[in-house]
Parts: sequence; structure tokens; C-alpha cells
Amino acid sequence: MKLENIIQRTGVVNDSMTVSQGFDECVRNQVPGIPCVDASDKVIGCFSISKTLLSAFIPEIMVDYADLLESDPGSLKIPEQRVDKILSLPACLFASKDNIEISSDTSVSTTVALMEKHRTDYLFVIDDGDYHGVVTIDGIAKRMLEIESAGS
Repeated sequence: MKLENIIQRTGVVNDSMTVSQGFDECVRNQVPGIPCVDASDKVIGCFSISKTLLSAFIPEIMVDYADLLESDPGSLKIPEQRVDKILSLPACLFASKDNIEISSDTSVSTTVALMEKHRTDYLFVIDDGDYHGVVTIDGIAKRMLEIESAGS
């Protein structure tokens, strides 16, 4: 299996894009995150749906005690006015600096090992500063199924 057959091309977010636009790009491409780039298109972080939602709506202490929240389903309401406000904020405001990158010549087995090591389901493929796309664990499984179908 070659990584080049698994890379999913996506857009990126930049300083001028909103959280809404970042979510739209992720959802359209069915990926959990995309790169945040600076004015020279250099990847400077990772815009992730889950990290954005956590940062915007969930106090860290509630994450630590998430199993206790179920007893009171009304304890964590998200007002619609807050949703509108968050969606209009700059996407890069929520970008983490800890994105894990691989190059296009990384083996699939190394890619899976890195995903496991860093507890993520996706990695950005970047060669010499150029972003090529995202590899997801779902994309790897999908490619395996395609190989199986082609052999049948």
C-alpha cells in the first residue's frame, strides 16, 4: 500500500477565515482537522473540529470529570447566541501548534504507528513546507477495502 493512494486533498484555513469556514472545509472533506497556514502558506498549526469545540464550549475541568456529566444532561447547555459568536471567530485562533507531520514517502505502517503514538486519527502530509493533504485512519481502512475489492 502506498501513502500517495491514501492522501486526501483538502483546503486549509488562514488568518482571514472563520471557524464556520474551517468547519465547512473539514465536514466537506470528511476529515477531523486541516492545517492553519500563515500569509506565505506555511503550516503553522492544526485547526481541529474537536479541539475547537472543546476550547469554545467545554471547561477543562468538565473534560476531567466527563463521566459525571451524564447524571445531569442539562448541566452543559450551549446557547445558540454563543454558537453564532464562535462560528464568526478566526479559525486560526483555535489552531493548536502541535500538529504531527509526515512526508509523502512515509510508509503506511509508520503512519499508523505515529497516529497511535500521538493518539490521533489523522496526520498532515508535508514535503519541504508544501502541504499535500491529510491521511486519516479511515482513509487507510478504505484503501485496504479497495485493494480487497480489486482482488476479488
